[in-house]
Amino acid sequence: MSQYSKQRKNLRFYTPVNTMAKISLSTDPLKFSNDLIAVLVQESHQGCGVVFANFILEKEQKIHIKSGALAAMCARVAWIKELDKGIYYAGIEYLE
Repeated sequence: MSQYSKQRKNLRFYTPVNTMAKISLSTDPLKFSNDLIAVLVQESHQGCGVVFANFILEKEQKIHIKSGALAAMCARVAWIKELDKGIYYAGIEYLE
């Protein structure tokens, strides 16, 4: 078993093309605002992967996210990788 496989705690599900995630930088769930719209790349029971442009989230930042058809929930930015200049891929961990 590879080291990569050992890191995975849940199966990943690839989402249909053009599935969007809406991210609010507010920590108040009653004040959800669409601060960032991202493309939802994959989901699991514990989080999701999103791709976005020209906006920088910070690792460990607390956010609220509406991913696909799910209701808004509290989450944190687990990691961020720059794919190209101004294009980012982030791992989001659900906290609920």
